[in-house]
Amino acid sequence: MDIRQLKTLIAIADHGTFGAAADAVGLTQSAVSQHVRSIEGDLQIKLFDRTQRPPMLTVQGQALVEAARQLVSSYDEIVHALVGGRLTGTLHLGVMRTSVTGGLPEALVSLRERFPELRIHVITGDTSELPGMVLAGRLDAAIIPDQVEGNDYRWKPFAREPMRVIAPVWAEGVTDREILENYPYIRFSRPVPSARSIDQEIRRRNIQVSEVMAIDSFAGIMVMVASGLGVSVMPQQIGEPPFPEGVRHVAFGDPPITRTVGLIDKCGGGKSQLVDALHDELWRLSGYPDFGAGG
Repeated sequence: MDIRQLKTLIAIADHGTFGAAADAVGLTQSAVSQHVRSIEGDLQIKLFDRTQRPPMLTVQGQALVEAARQLVSSYDEIVHALVGGRLTGTLHLGVMRTSVTGGLPEALVSLRERFPELRIHVITGDTSELPGMVLAGRLDAAIIPDQVEGNDYRWKPFAREPMRVIAPVWAEGVTDREILENYPYIRFSRPVPSARSIDQEIRRRNIQVSEVMAIDSFAGIMVMVASGLGVSVMPQQIGEPPFPEGVRHVAFGDPPITRTVGLIDKCGGGKSQLVDALHDELWRLSGYPDFGAGG
């Protein structure tokens, strides 16, 4: 049993099937199966109940996965200490769906050029799910808006994204109130902090909107607005090009409001150096905003 086999076992637990794990770790499915058989032979235990489809971890398998996470984390920490200024290994990163089209791609390209031995595996997920996946060890870190509660997480903010009212270019009105009250409103419907802050500001200022749609993605909202079907509110992401042709935007809020975006990882996690390197790239792309003592 070696560290590669333990990483394969963790990938199966995280991705649900041998095939998905093979894609994640860059092996064939037969090689993944061989890794499992090798561990089972060394320890003389059954890791999976193969009478079920897909095979499910046994109690002993679940216990080994949890132990393997700690061993792999410690192994990566030792490697990082020995290689000095080089960064190696794999960072399993969870991201909001909107982050995939923001500054993240540029940050990943920059890191790949600086540290060619570093691998970052990106998984998209709901903001509400990502912190739990970090705490459970399924992810090493996650990009989320707003700090999560609890002492188990390390929070590293890197960007402040201004909220903007977006509208078709032909829409009249100078202020956010004029635009929102005079045209059909498309609401961001996902139950996340960004949506709540938008709704709270509209209620606080008693802005009268006429909702015609509720859409759970900013990309979908942008398409609807660009098509002339209404107006909306969304964050202007770091690294993003200007809003598309056919869309105008003005500041939202009195005073204008922003959302804070940052990285979280588990306190004491073994990938802190990798997380810090990614944070620094994203912070640079954001213009090095000052977050005070908390950031």
